[in-house]
Amino acid sequence: MDFSNIGFKGTFRDYQAKVLQNSAAHLRDGKIHIVAAPGSGKTILGLELIRRLNAPAIVLSPSVTIRQQWGERFTSSFLPDGADAQGYISYDLK
Repeated sequence: MDFSNIGFKGTFRDYQAKVLQNSAAHLRDGKIHIVAAPGSGKTILGLELIRRLNAPAIVLSPSVTIRQQWGERFTSSFLPDGADAQGYISYDLK
């Protein structure tokens, strides 16, 4: 999957930009754990980190609602208008 042709269409919040600026240091061991309040932009931050890594990722969520939120945020905030997310996202559990 090539993520180089997509990007975040908005503006990152200051603290999101700081995490992203330091993401290489945070990911030295191949892991990152983000803890923040609801509504603080963790989904957007996670999607941008996945995009920057340009590698497949598994996102685990506590509910179908949150799972759908990730897909909706990716489509609305990263893909060009009218683009199909099917080539990027799978909800298949197999």
